[in-house]
Amino acid sequence: MKYKIAMSARELQRIQVLEQVSRGLLSLIAAPALMKVCYRHVKRLFARYRREGPEGLPNRHRGRAASGKVTFL
Repeated sequence: MKYKIAMSARELQRIQVLEQVSRGLLSLIAAPALMKVCYRHVKRLFARYRREGPEGLPNRHRGRAASGKVTFL
């Protein structure tokens, strides 16, 4: 079953960069500068991308309430 996943522009850009890394067109050393994150985070994202594909990249806390914060109406 196919379904749609809502992604931000940043998440879409991450997919493009990680796809280039997986094809060997870009190194993991160069990817952090394009994604504006640290090398260690790129390694974590790339591992999840290889394991789950593009569906694994969106923020996993999306749609959940923040913990410990009180909101006033």
